[in-house]
Amino acid sequence: MLEPSKAKRYSFAKKEHLVGKKNISTLFVQGNKIVVAPFVVIYRYNEEQSGVRVLVSIPKRIVKYATDRNRYKRLLRENYRQQKHQLTDTIEHLPFGLDIAITLTPHKEKITFASTKHNMVEIIAKLTKRILDETT
Repeated sequence: MLEPSKAKRYSFAKKEHLVGKKNISTLFVQGNKIVVAPFVVIYRYNEEQSGVRVLVSIPKRIVKYATDRNRYKRLLRENYRQQKHQLTDTIEHLPFGLDIAITLTPHKEKITFASTKHNMVEIIAKLTKRILDETT
């Protein structure tokens, strides 16, 4: 059996949520961008904070109905929660944290759990590759 410190944590705790006007505006101004259609990921290294903090944003001008926006956010958060261990394993050995914003871009197809899972796997793979490239 795995030790408690080595066990994968599949939770999405409050401390992993990116909150605060200052933090969010700094991320959008100074962040780097990765595009995995239909999502745009903006990330920024954070020397003040350790770990990964995530913001999920679904714009009202793209998805009109609140129920659909909430569903998309729920799908994104759930898929991030299931896949995040790949990203946190990469970040935990580095001397800085990571702030991430995942936003939706205009698209035609309906977002499903399977498509979101595929996109999240691709997002995390690109992000970890970019982190490793930039830090070595």
